[in-house]
Amino acid sequence: MQIYNSSNLYTAAHIIHDEIDFFTASLWFLKDNACSTAMLHLYCSEAETAFNKWRTSGQSNSKGEYEVVEFKERELNEALHISNRFRSIITSFRRVDSKQFHMDVDFSRTTRSSFVEEPYNNHDRIGRAFSFISLARQSSLLPLKISLYVASFECLFTNDHSEVTHKVSERGAFYLANDRIEALGIFKTLKAGYAVRSSYLHGQKVAGGTKEKLQDTSTKMDALCRRLFRKILDDHTPFTLNDQELQKWFDQLLFG
Repeated sequence: MQIYNSSNLYTAAHIIHDEIDFFTASLWFLKDNACSTAMLHLYCSEAETAFNKWRTSGQSNSKGEYEVVEFKERELNEALHISNRFRSIITSFRRVDSKQFHMDVDFSRTTRSSFVEEPYNNHDRIGRAFSFISLARQSSLLPLKISLYVASFECLFTNDHSEVTHKVSERGAFYLANDRIEALGIFKTLKAGYAVRSSYLHGQKVAGGTKEKLQDTSTKMDALCRRLFRKILDDHTPFTLNDQELQKWFDQLLFG
């Protein structure tokens, strides 16, 4: 017989909240938004108990604002498909089987599915990159948000510690662009993101750091990150390679 108490109801709420959060995170793959679930209400009819769970960290859009965004039914269905596809790619997300949501399961013994709370070193490249996207969307401080977008690119386009700024900007541009003109534009956007991060994390004033300028850089970086992860959904193989194999892939990317 299941014994209901605050501990296992909290664990149940945590698991369900994580699943909802992963779905709302998948909405970002479609367009910029500030969707999140701050509070979850759980009612256990057998225990005649109601339980509330909330999280203090919400999401903001790329401008650091909280605007209303509408999603059509087809977009919600697409986000659900993306959620299922993406969780199969990132090995550090441990999905809880749907049957575990029935209240006759001992939730105190289930595996928690939280992605953001997973130890950093347990993530693969793609998992690390997406964890920075998650953190960026939780911040409304634009220099920090931009810095975290840059870190996401670094997770995927570095395999050493030399000339990181140039390598990431160049590799990211060639990976995403359809031609050299577009690659130059992406390269400049990534370099602008790096300039903000360098000043901010070194405690310096950000050159030209007006709200409008920072919002423009952040929105462009957010769009590049979204484009990057949409492409990863189609083929994530390169980012599963070891450092030596990845270097060969980078060389092929740049020099064909």
